[in-house]
Order: sequence, then C-alpha cells, then structure tokens
Amino acid sequence: MKKKILSIMCALAIVGSAFVGAKVDTKASETVYVDGSELTHAEKSVGKAVLQTRGVHTLEGECCVTKKGRGKIYVSAATTAHHKVDFIQACLRVERYNKSTGRWGQIHYQEGTARNDYYVNTTRMLNVKGGYYYRSTGQHFCGMDSDPSYEYSTSITDGIWID
Repeated sequence: MKKKILSIMCALAIVGSAFVGAKVDTKASETVYVDGSELTHAEKSVGKAVLQTRGVHTLEGECCVTKKGRGKIYVSAATTAHHKVDFIQACLRVERYNKSTGRWGQIHYQEGTARNDYYVNTTRMLNVKGGYYYRSTGQHFCGMDSDPSYEYSTSITDGIWID
C-alpha cells in the first residue's frame, strides 16, 4: 500500500512539474529582444558597461531611461574613472524602436565631457511620441593625454514602452 501511494505521489509530481515547465517555456517565448534590448513595460531600465578587463582608467559606465509621464522620458549616461584623468566623456544616444522595420532609430544624441576629473554625466528630459519603445545607449571614454589610446566601453538599456 505504501508503495502504491508513493507511486501515485511521484506520478502527480511529474505531471505537475510538466505543467510548470510548460508555463515557463510559454513565458520565455513571449520575451522579445531586439538588438540586445528586451522590450518591456518597466518604469525604468539601467544599462551597465560590461568591461572585458578592468582597465587602467575606466571604473564603470552606465546609462538609464525612465518614464516620466505620458510622452516623457528622462535619460542619462555617466562615466566614472578610477582616478582623475585628463579626459573623460559620456555620450548618450536615445533610440526608438520601429516595429515595421524591426530596428532601433536614433532620435537624440548628446555628450558630457570633462577634463582633469574622475566623473562626468549628461542628462535630459525629452518629450517623445507615445506608442513606442525607447532605450538609451552610452559610450564611455577616458584616458590621459600622454597615452592617445583612450579606454572605451558601451552600455545599453532595455526598451521601455511609453504611452
């Protein structure tokens, strides 16, 4: 009798896990990525630069896109160095997803630059068309004038839906 009950419980566990697995697979298939960004309905998305190696100067780079109401987004990009550098820059690009072409298109660009500093950022509040996904990307540079090969990294956010 014990074996029969144990067998039934195991069968129910297997059947139950099959349904859980099916639900996870369905959800995973609904996730849409375009050029490295997930299309989401989140309020905010932050992208961090992934450095292959730590670098001599660059500590980190980050970009962000945040909903600020109907047809408004706040975007930013920042670059941080390990120490004071001769040149540091954060370039911010804002892109809108075009569903008919399946591509991101640039709608705004700006730069923040500093000299003899360890941090720079650039921010902007933008009025945008509703009914689209928006993302921001950052390009992060820093270095010393004595070494013309500046360090470089990129960051990218997920796309967030704006009403």
